[in-house]
Amino acid sequence: MEHREELDEFAMNAELGGPFDDFGCAEDMPLSDEVLDLPDLELLLPSDDLGDELLDSLLSDAASELNNDTAKESGEEGGRPAEPEDESSVLTPEEQELELVAREVKYLEAQRDFLQFRADATANGSQCEGKESERDGEVEEEKNKLERATRQQNMLVDTINLHKQSMEDVHRLMIQASPLMHYRMTLMTPMESFIRLGKDPAERRSKLLEMRDEKLDTVRRFVAAQTRGIDPTREFFYVDTFERFGKFYTVDFSVSLVNNMTVDEVAEVIQDQFVVPRDGVSRLLGCVTNRTYYDGMVDTFLHARTVERVDLPERSCVGRSFLVQESNAVFYLKRFAASELDGSDGEQPGEQGDLTVMMSDFVDVDELHPYHGNRVRKDISVGITLRRHVGPGGAEGVVMRRFSFVKHHLGRRTTRPEVVNTISTRVLLWGQAVRLCIAERRRQKRDAPKRIWNTHTFPRRAPSVTPSSPQSRTACAGADQ
Repeated sequence: MEHREELDEFAMNAELGGPFDDFGCAEDMPLSDEVLDLPDLELLLPSDDLGDELLDSLLSDAASELNNDTAKESGEEGGRPAEPEDESSVLTPEEQELELVAREVKYLEAQRDFLQFRADATANGSQCEGKESERDGEVEEEKNKLERATRQQNMLVDTINLHKQSMEDVHRLMIQASPLMHYRMTLMTPMESFIRLGKDPAERRSKLLEMRDEKLDTVRRFVAAQTRGIDPTREFFYVDTFERFGKFYTVDFSVSLVNNMTVDEVAEVIQDQFVVPRDGVSRLLGCVTNRTYYDGMVDTFLHARTVERVDLPERSCVGRSFLVQESNAVFYLKRFAASELDGSDGEQPGEQGDLTVMMSDFVDVDELHPYHGNRVRKDISVGITLRRHVGPGGAEGVVMRRFSFVKHHLGRRTTRPEVVNTISTRVLLWGQAVRLCIAERRRQKRDAPKRIWNTHTFPRRAPSVTPSSPQSRTACAGADQ
């Protein structure tokens, strides 16, 4: 009997020690459902902090269940139920400690899996947030690129528009300048016409009056065609000089706005150069001028010879320090009513009222007053138009358009560069001299000088009488040489 009890005890110890033979192998550890359902709160505490009562209760419950299972198995094998054993004799303290450690290991593994799962979930969430942030960054970058592309496109459009405007200006300038360049080949303008005057005074006047209307109308249309599209409020100048066949040509074309003046006041200053014996324009240009008047009608036409002495630079002087110029020209004046004007006159915004046209053309052959062979012949063709202009705020002014084509018959003896420069400079400064005279007239408000129309009469000579060559009282030293 005692031997049988020892065998049963040995078998029980063998059953209890079996689970710890292969400690650390999770699949060989038989754990009951009750053990797996233990509360996590108690297992979270370290083993050293657990109370003895809690540990004893846990171990006693597990040992009782294990003994009951062993007794059932033994009873089934022996044919009778197993006798209950004392709970304190089931597990030793060392075994209880091992059991507790095993369960703690199991919990730690589960905790590790949980933490690993949470870390993976957090990583996945962070990755999603990172992808979303990256997507937002890409969207923001695309927006910035779109804004930058839009700004660049707008800048390109502005540049294209500016370039287009510049090309239009260049094209308009080429259209305006091409006729001017054309004169280098033609060497003449539509303002010119061949004028040959005989010795009969009546025939001379009749011929000059006959061509007046046609020449003034030609000048009006020609100047308008040259200045079409040019803003009169912006100063515009074109000058050109060239030499052909022993003659020196000067082209001077300008459009300007004279403020705070009337058309009559500006016209008086310009007429002074043609109808006043001592005009301010020639004085400003540094020329000593003398005029001999042959024929004329008040505010209609004037035929005169002008002799000018032009001082030369000292380095160019060979024998004498001046040059004598001679011009034989006809001056015409006419006012066109506003009703006579049409779209071909190139009217610009702000222009209104009548149009005053003045022009001067040279006489090619004058049988009664031939050119002096020792003087430099100066052929002048100039057309000027004046019209009232009303600007913003009611500011009044005068739009002056001028085209001059001057030709000097230099010859071989006067083709030195100094002489050419001196002659061309005075022609190109004519417009500035006119503006200075206008400013002086406006500032001083003095009376207009007496004109030859008011102080001189032009009697008709008898056709049978051949007039002698007039003895012109010239102020130019050496003018008769």
